[in-house]
Amino acid sequence: MVLGNDWYCFYQYKSYGGRRLQFSAKYTMSNAIMFDSYGFENKTSSWSNKGGKTIYVAGRTVTGNNYSCHNYVDFKRPVLWEENDHSHSASLGSLDNQADCFWTS
Repeated sequence: MVLGNDWYCFYQYKSYGGRRLQFSAKYTMSNAIMFDSYGFENKTSSWSNKGGKTIYVAGRTVTGNNYSCHNYVDFKRPVLWEENDHSHSASLGSLDNQADCFWTS
């Protein structure tokens, strides 16, 4: 897996397999990326962060309600996981297929 220094990716299957969503831009909580815009909600099974940003990944607190992803900040709930810069995970374990949105540092 070779990506540029600023890219971070979400993969459909474990071990970086299947469909990949690839991003490099910064997104704040107010303009968080919703995975359903890409037909990718609840489909992340691995990820890779080759850039210098921290990625915050969350799930909806209300099924089908994208605004509920923002509840992580509003109600000080923990995110599902954080992707530190220059890190990766080939498997999400119990968090497999739970991601609905993300934003960056």
